[in-house]
Amino acid sequence: MTIVVDTNFLPQNADLQSVELQLLVAAASETGHELVLPSLVLEEASSRRRREIEEAFDSLLTSTRSARRFAQIPLPADLPVPGELAATYEDQLRQIFSIASLPEDAGAEALRREVNRLRPTREGRGARDAAIWLTVKDVHTRGNGSMTVFLSANVKDFGSQGALHEDLRQEIALLPGAFVYCKSIAEVLATIAQAEPNFVDIAYLTNAPEIAVSIGEAMRVTEALGAVELPPDFQIPLSLADSPRPVDVSDVRVFSVEGLRVAVGWTKWLVSLTGPAGTTSNLTPVELESSVQILVRETGDAPKTETEVLAIRAVRLVG
Repeated sequence: MTIVVDTNFLPQNADLQSVELQLLVAAASETGHELVLPSLVLEEASSRRRREIEEAFDSLLTSTRSARRFAQIPLPADLPVPGELAATYEDQLRQIFSIASLPEDAGAEALRREVNRLRPTREGRGARDAAIWLTVKDVHTRGNGSMTVFLSANVKDFGSQGALHEDLRQEIALLPGAFVYCKSIAEVLATIAQAEPNFVDIAYLTNAPEIAVSIGEAMRVTEALGAVELPPDFQIPLSLADSPRPVDVSDVRVFSVEGLRVAVGWTKWLVSLTGPAGTTSNLTPVELESSVQILVRETGDAPKTETEVLAIRAVRLVG
């Protein structure tokens, strides 16, 4: 079982920790679906990321030089190489998705479709969309009759009246196996899992000490602490002075599969940390507030909770 994802479902700000994307990752994992990215989509996403970084860095340098006309503002230190940052982003995508290569002769076929105005091309344009479609068909063919889900919001080229375009449906009908076209992650979840109401709130987090332990351990070693001005005696890894305390919950999405409930969302915690275990100096604990994205799995009638910390951001000293 495979879910093939188009470019428009990679977050525009290149933040792969969006709740929607992480929910898709979790749902695919729990249902045994492989997440696949066409190689052309991977290349497009990496190229777009590099251009966005270059534009942001150019804007920063231009603004700084302009401001230096009025005050002695230092120029930014050496900036990272945009190509290297884009390569890191590409590596992150490869960790989430399997990459499907462009089928042999797909380039020529994509151009032929463009010339002949064959879907998914339109008005003499769209060879890129045709190449992606040919990759999707190839993935479906290699599935040997298993289900394929194609996730794309490009309804103008791939769709018609909310469904896969009739011309493309006829192509797929010649191949074995179920094929589902989805225009949103919500539609994918409705296809492979069951949406559920949120069960993660402040009371739930407060009464689940195992979640607090996971948060504390993650905060103890996170790279995000590098942006916080900790006291000079503090060294990473740190020790918990008190159990982390939840203070906010936002943007939680939940689905269920065969009795398993999975929630993904952002939470906010207060975490009190002191020096490393075994420190001889008497360090006063520091309190940090941080946004933490978590994944919570609940199984069984007597719920057993498993927690995974997916991301930590916006760490700041309190007080």
